[in-house]
Amino acid sequence: TNQPTAAPVPKSLREFLDGEGLGELYAPLFELGAEETGDLAEIEDSEFADIGICAEKGRWLRSKALESSGAPAEGVPPGSDDGV
Repeated sequence: TNQPTAAPVPKSLREFLDGEGLGELYAPLFELGAEETGDLAEIEDSEFADIGICAEKGRWLRSKALESSGAPAEGVPPGSDDGV
């Protein structure tokens, strides 16, 4: 098996935001239904805009959510079996 030695550990949303200096976003993101960092992947640009987050920052947050969940940002990781 060629498993990565250190899989990303899902962080709580609060830990992630505090670590990025974005703690003030916790309450509005929680209101949108984000409880874990991975949940940010489900939030649309329009929802980010509703709470004052620009599209660029929204896309960045979504990319971080995908990283934290261990999911590939796009496509399938090399060497994985995508026929499942």
